[in-house]
Amino acid sequence: MKKEIFAVFVSFVIFTSFVGAADVPRVAIIHPKQVKIFVHPEQCRDVELPAIPNGGVIYLQVYSSSTTNELYIEFNGMPVEGYDPNSNPDRFERIAIYISDEEQNKVAIIGVSAKNEVGTNTVFAAFIPIPFNPGYLNPGIGCSTMY
Repeated sequence: MKKEIFAVFVSFVIFTSFVGAADVPRVAIIHPKQVKIFVHPEQCRDVELPAIPNGGVIYLQVYSSSTTNELYIEFNGMPVEGYDPNSNPDRFERIAIYISDEEQNKVAIIGVSAKNEVGTNTVFAAFIPIPFNPGYLNPGIGCSTMY
């Protein structure tokens, strides 16, 4: 008897959270993809990764749900100009972010928050920016794999 009551309670909680979650804004970072970084210098000494195109500029692509009222974007903990917060954003945003020479070859973290009257949804992406060159591969620091 106790198991049935517990199962009904768990089912009710799952249903309630599922119904309530529909109102929270959804947001996804489409590019750059989130990466999990494994640094193994001996194994990855000869790894080559593609360079950042366009003179150190990456294009952040963010997709958010139609219920999003505000979009907040930060790069390495600093607000991205124009998105701190940006009211009534488009569902698909493409934002140019310049990566300086000092920031290249270091882990970069992008945070994106979508907000509406019900709540906030935040996602993060982390990646290693590889220095700019005109379309060639550069030696990478460690290895990176997508997940």
